[in-house]
Amino acid sequence: SGDKFVVTSVGKIVLKSLSGGTYGPDGYVSGTKDGAYTDDAETKYGAVVYKIGEFGEMKQAGSKYEGTANEEGTIYISIYESVYDKGNTGSYNVKVVKK
Repeated sequence: SGDKFVVTSVGKIVLKSLSGGTYGPDGYVSGTKDGAYTDDAETKYGAVVYKIGEFGEMKQAGSKYEGTANEEGTIYISIYESVYDKGNTGSYNVKVVKK
């Protein structure tokens, strides 16, 4: 708690679970936009997200996020999507640095 950290992410993924659209760390990039996707959502499908601690609140990190931990614990990184689909492809390279 109180530690400053930076999360940076690059890459592209194709989410078959979201109509096969292409996504980047900040969300939708191109292709078919699934009906479940909205541009005004606080957390975008396909985006890089994180939480601190096993029961921490999920927040969008996107391509670059700088913040201060409000709780103690491990930083967990994931991709925000609707449901897992084995047809999903691509990857993100994510770096987390404690300041």
